[in-house]
Amino acid sequence: MSQGWKDSQNAQFGRRRAPPSSNPPPLWQRTLEVVRSSLPSISVPSSPPFPVSLEWDKIAKHPSADPEAGGLHKRRAMNKRVQVANVLAAVKDILSHFPSPSPPHLVEFCASSGYVALPFKVLNPSAHVTILDPKASSINIGFSRIEGLSLPGMQSGVRAVLGTTETFKEVFDIGVALHACGEATDAVLDACIEKRAAFVLCPCCVGRISRYALGYAEGRAPPQSPNPPPPCHEWTKGDTTRTDLVRNVESAWKSSLASMRDSRYDGRPRPRSQKLTQLLEPHHHGAARNFSSLAKASDAGEWSHEEFEARENSACDGNGDNADVNADDNADSKNKKDCKRIVDFDRLNFAEEKGYVCNSFTMMPSSCSPKNEVLFGYPSEWDN
Repeated sequence: MSQGWKDSQNAQFGRRRAPPSSNPPPLWQRTLEVVRSSLPSISVPSSPPFPVSLEWDKIAKHPSADPEAGGLHKRRAMNKRVQVANVLAAVKDILSHFPSPSPPHLVEFCASSGYVALPFKVLNPSAHVTILDPKASSINIGFSRIEGLSLPGMQSGVRAVLGTTETFKEVFDIGVALHACGEATDAVLDACIEKRAAFVLCPCCVGRISRYALGYAEGRAPPQSPNPPPPCHEWTKGDTTRTDLVRNVESAWKSSLASMRDSRYDGRPRPRSQKLTQLLEPHHHGAARNFSSLAKASDAGEWSHEEFEARENSACDGNGDNADVNADDNADSKNKKDCKRIVDFDRLNFAEEKGYVCNSFTMMPSSCSPKNEVLFGYPSEWDN
């Protein structure tokens, strides 16, 4: 007969059961709580600090400037109009601080076919506008849309340029990027700071930023290209996607993209701002690793390209009447949304430390896109 555990002769007698194992929260959650305790407002979406409206009746006179002319079907074009209205509201606010009497030069980076730049040109006919994108097919469409601007003189001062943010070396006054992915948003921000230009950014996914932050913590070296990339190419009437020069520019971009995919570090220390670095450095595993965990958690809450398009296609009817795509039903989704806000907070503070006056807001209605945070700023010397 076997002895029970209460039997004093049993070797197990008197032993207490080990308490159930409890794993600590993951690093991103612990880091998130550190930031929230110091910056409680990080969890609160902010409304636009100015009215958001656009004179679509004026743009309607130029059908090629409407987002639908860029190849979007009606539902997605409707959402794109709302996104463009929010971005151009920030541009309008920035122009109120623009110190020069000369017309501004606005560059739309990662522009596709010019969803923001062309409506801006219609509403500001004297402005100089550049549509910049590394995809030849997108620039070809953008050039066709420019040719479609109907009023006399409207086509002057607007151009389509094939190239990357890094190879664009011209002086400009305002840089805009609507849904530039990952480190592409940082590249646009860097280009604006280098030229002391204002910026309006609506970041898309976080992309490889988590990996690059970890690579920075590990002391990795950025990739080195053996050959300098070809300069940007301004699209002309005779250009096609099969032109040799066009192929060379696009091929260099694809090669650079492949190199960055394999890289562990893009050359940008992260966190980018001293403010977030000082906040995160004393905790857990240091600033860079903590930041990497936040960026990775944010990406874990991101949608795939197909999911993003599906949500944009069904998000709203342009008036915000449909369900909000950001209405989170669980704490995990809200946490990861806050992780994304911290990445954007770091960008804005980096710009402030470079002498910029910055602000941010959530697009109205927020249902116009899953990626609806807008960051904007202008050089502080503009106010002098």
